[in-house]
Amino acid sequence: MKALRALLIPLAVVLAAGCDSGPQAGDLTMQLVSPVEDLGALSFSITATEPTMIDTVTAACAGCTVFTTRISGSEMRGVVTGDIGPGAVLRVSVSDTKVPEAYVGQVLEASAPDYELVAITGMELTIP
Repeated sequence: MKALRALLIPLAVVLAAGCDSGPQAGDLTMQLVSPVEDLGALSFSITATEPTMIDTVTAACAGCTVFTTRISGSEMRGVVTGDIGPGAVLRVSVSDTKVPEAYVGQVLEASAPDYELVAITGMELTIP
């Protein structure tokens, strides 16, 4: 019986360590897909499906600034300003990075560097 216990205890420890089924908080990067190469500002919304949550949103593009407002634990809206083009734009701190499909970004409006509004047709925020 002692020999069996000596085998089962290390096996239980290994199995418990390998069992990582809970949520993992962290950051996801949202990429801008856009036919427009040169933007000065972009307004957006990010929503999360329950039970996932959004903690913070910061800039992922160099020299960009983000202003946000929390609508709820699962929705944030904001504006990012700076030299914006296709590629990494937002860094989103979330409650579970294991389900990136639970977080959806939407471009609401966009402007050129001279503040003229730009059509958002073909623009989207994605998590690769």
